[in-house]
Amino acid sequence: MPNPGNGTMLFRDVMLHNAHNLNPDVVPRNDWELLELSSERMKGTLDEIYAHLDKKYAQAIKTHGAEGVVQSSADMLNQRVEPTGIKPRPGEVSKYIHVRPIPDSKYSIRLFPGSISAAEYCMDFVDSKTGEPVNSPFEYELWAVPDPETPWLGMPVCH
Repeated sequence: MPNPGNGTMLFRDVMLHNAHNLNPDVVPRNDWELLELSSERMKGTLDEIYAHLDKKYAQAIKTHGAEGVVQSSADMLNQRVEPTGIKPRPGEVSKYIHVRPIPDSKYSIRLFPGSISAAEYCMDFVDSKTGEPVNSPFEYELWAVPDPETPWLGMPVCH
């Protein structure tokens, strides 16, 4: 088996994070439900949500067979992936997360790891008091300044 690399994590952990963010009150009862809960925000009471999941699960089993649904869900979740752009939770502390306040502003800039194999860092704006990410404040612009020694090398810029 090839070395998965330092920046990889279990896909299951990524999906648990997503499922909790999208559906914090719903506990997945199996791997298939974890995949469902991590892909969309469910509406309704817990009973209604579980009834909806039961109906979709029954349809998946009818189409692909119980063993196929169980095995494919487990296989998918047990893979190692290298995600990028997963924002740290407010208050999360790590030597790899850097937060710097913007002078005379209620915002800070936060840098956090992206893809380690791509030597990538991600950036966002956060509320300095709460640590909650915010949409890019319109009064700020991001500029990419090329290295004067190699101006022909492009720089990716997000708008």
